[in-house]
Amino acid sequence: MDDRSGASWGKFSDAAEAELPQYRALSGLAVVGLLLGFLSALAIVHVGLSFIGGAAVLCCLAALVRIASAPSEISGRGLALAGLVLAILMTTAGLAREVTEQRLADIQSRTVAVQWFEYLKQGQPHKAKELENSGTGRRSLDETLWDEYLSSATTYEGLETFVAQPEILALLTLGDRADVRHYQCLKADSDSVTQVYAVTYTDDGARKSFLVEVFLKRNVFPQFGTSSWRVEASQGPWDPNKAS
Repeated sequence: MDDRSGASWGKFSDAAEAELPQYRALSGLAVVGLLLGFLSALAIVHVGLSFIGGAAVLCCLAALVRIASAPSEISGRGLALAGLVLAILMTTAGLAREVTEQRLADIQSRTVAVQWFEYLKQGQPHKAKELENSGTGRRSLDETLWDEYLSSATTYEGLETFVAQPEILALLTLGDRADVRHYQCLKADSDSVTQVYAVTYTDDGARKSFLVEVFLKRNVFPQFGTSSWRVEASQGPWDPNKAS
């Protein structure tokens, strides 16, 4: 029997085996990183979940390092890159959304705060007090509002308590002599903002000033598809050096 066919088969087998792709294990870190990359979209819902994107980035980077150190043994580079891109994009989107909401809340709440100060400077504490009520529960800020406060002992007592606050009394006393300007936004999120205003005035030729902290809340009315800001409280004269 001719052994040449056997020799030829052996050569063919060796060549074919050499051309066969070698098995490479799929990186578990790459798979986890990709899954976390998808889950990092939750940062858009709530910025506090941004840590998921951070975990995804760490897993994907670790996977890429391991794959680079043993490319013939470990696969999954594409998965790791996809997870990395997803994590960065989704986390960035979540942070951008949070910053935008904070900025909008800052701007919108200032409108109510400025009106609150104007009413006090004009000697109309009842109108400033009414800004504590939400949009749907707020009475008309016209000449009839004073009569409504006088007609109810409860509302009038509430107004007296409001006027007795040091910062309110100071603003009413100063009137138009008070120069009110925005000092800083101390805290802001989508539904609550703390604004600080500087009140400057002249007393015996000397310029003096004090700070007033104004807490504002946003009320949402989903049934009407609207929302409104209100003054929740105020504090002053406020010393930032003594703030907790």
